[in-house]
Amino acid sequence: MRFRTIALFAALSAVALPASAQQADPLRTRDGVTKALADRFAAMDTNKDGTIDRTEAQAAQDRVQAEASANILKEIDTAFAELDKDRNGTLSKEEFRATAPKIKPSDGPQAVISRFDTNKDGKVSLPEYQKPLLAQFDGLDKNKDGKISDTEARTSQGR
Repeated sequence: MRFRTIALFAALSAVALPASAQQADPLRTRDGVTKALADRFAAMDTNKDGTIDRTEAQAAQDRVQAEASANILKEIDTAFAELDKDRNGTLSKEEFRATAPKIKPSDGPQAVISRFDTNKDGKVSLPEYQKPLLAQFDGLDKNKDGKISDTEARTSQGR
């Protein structure tokens, strides 16, 4: 569910861009989403055999989790600087970090494999990886023109 939300957010992130930038955003077209998914898949397929196995899925999850941890630490540092208005250091970083949200451990590589491996061969191929996410794109593209218009994007967000 969380992955679907992230994919939906990525596909709809262009809604807040100026009109000229929206026209150029590749995630506003099915072809653009297809290419972005292929690129993401290729980055995970480190041995370039056309499938994602458990080891590759785990490595990808570890990279994402490390990036998320680094981003949270940056946000903590920024929030600390904002909270310490008089810059006297009375709010220590250690005290503030203790209040930071904890990152939930991943469900492991098997969860990724199970979610996408429709033919149950223990590996994820590019078509298996793309199918649920492209189906989500197709659901947003109500007029089936291969593009997500501003109206379609707003409608999907309940606006």
